[in-house]
Amino acid sequence: MLRCWPYNSISGQSGGLMRFTVIARRVAPVFLLALIAGCATPKHAVDIKTRSPTGGREVVVLIPQAEIYGDINQSTAGASMGLVGALVDYAVNQHRLSKADQAVAPLRDALNGFSFDQRAVAATEDSLAKLPWLELKDSVYSKDNSPGNLMSLLDQSQAPEVILALYEYYLDPRFVDLRVELQVTITTKAVPPGKSPGSRITPRNAIYAQSFMCVVPLANAGKDVSANIHHWAQDQGAALRQAIDQAIEHVNALVARGLQESPEDLPRIKERVKVTAGQTVWWGKLIDKDDDGTMIINWATGEWVYLAQKPVG
Repeated sequence: MLRCWPYNSISGQSGGLMRFTVIARRVAPVFLLALIAGCATPKHAVDIKTRSPTGGREVVVLIPQAEIYGDINQSTAGASMGLVGALVDYAVNQHRLSKADQAVAPLRDALNGFSFDQRAVAATEDSLAKLPWLELKDSVYSKDNSPGNLMSLLDQSQAPEVILALYEYYLDPRFVDLRVELQVTITTKAVPPGKSPGSRITPRNAIYAQSFMCVVPLANAGKDVSANIHHWAQDQGAALRQAIDQAIEHVNALVARGLQESPEDLPRIKERVKVTAGQTVWWGKLIDKDDDGTMIINWATGEWVYLAQKPVG
């Protein structure tokens, strides 16, 4: 049964605070930002001995975004200039954000009546239900990914372990492809001995933590950003809607694949490959490949990525 958690207008809104966090990824909560920053060693495989906990698990699907956005190339020109340089980079990034928001407006209009949230929640429940060892008991949907709300969700869960599934969806800065990211963390409801309640949402205490992405390129995309946006928006956003559905499906398949990998399986994935999806080149460790797409582990970030080879539109 799906339970909906109240929307928090401060942390889940479009614009304002959520838009400011683009400099450190737009919607990632504190524990996932820490994971990305590498301040603790995340666990990328579920221990076979503890795969099915007594009392089962609950899944919390987090989708803080109210609408799709266009990503930006972040300025780092002032990185070596101290505070003054940081302020310069901030101003540049805010300007780029403003321009990206204006550019993506036609696509938001084209998606009117199209619910990313409903599709994502349904796909997550369906894909995880196909892994019976997860012992799923309940599902919660929330727009609020703040640390306070995450701890509240943990406290109110009827299961000893909770799967946190955080979605993010956006177009790359050139509008040549759509990207859907799904960050999955398994954590415990119980507070670790001698730790604070907030320690439950840190990478060090996670049972599992891994990020996944699906990239779907736009057919005939070029260097003209305006033309790419027009192509995405044609026919009430038909290409964009198709890309979103495809990306949600593939990223969840990737999650199911990743969750089943044992600690012994992961070191075997070693072959380094170069993959072009649309106009973007990716480097990573090859997981699998067929005519539809290629699965890799991103060489730089450790993220599992599905690169669709058949453009939409």
